[in-house]
Amino acid sequence: MRNWGYGSTKDFLLAILLAGVTAACSATLPSTQLTPASTVPPADYRKIISTGIPATIAKEAQVSELQRTKQAQPGDWFACLKSDNKPNDGLFAVFIENGKVVDFRRSVGIDHCESATYSPLTPPVPPAKEKTTRPKRKQVQPTSKKV
Repeated sequence: MRNWGYGSTKDFLLAILLAGVTAACSATLPSTQLTPASTVPPADYRKIISTGIPATIAKEAQVSELQRTKQAQPGDWFACLKSDNKPNDGLFAVFIENGKVVDFRRSVGIDHCESATYSPLTPPVPPAKEKTTRPKRKQVQPTSKKV
């Protein structure tokens, strides 16, 4: 019979090694997981997205409003992107942290991109206002009286 109260030295060293390896792994988390989430969404998120993803996806794409990330999603904020450009057509989730795109991928269930409301990623440029020119006034030369 084995005495469960006292283990061998090998068992003890193995337990210490396992605890040390586990602690070392948890100390090497990326800094993005250790920083607090930003509480204010970036106002220019459309520009951040259009410059942070490949142009083949961003061209004529549509984007949803920003949402807070949840559970295992990276970054602080995310938006859904709908692209009709082949071969990159479909729904994507774009993740933003500190004013930069930190990741993007095809949309999955947790993103709920299929039920989002979309608008153009780059809003249409308003037509240039035509300059209205006033008719030039006829310049009258002052007449000088000779004395």
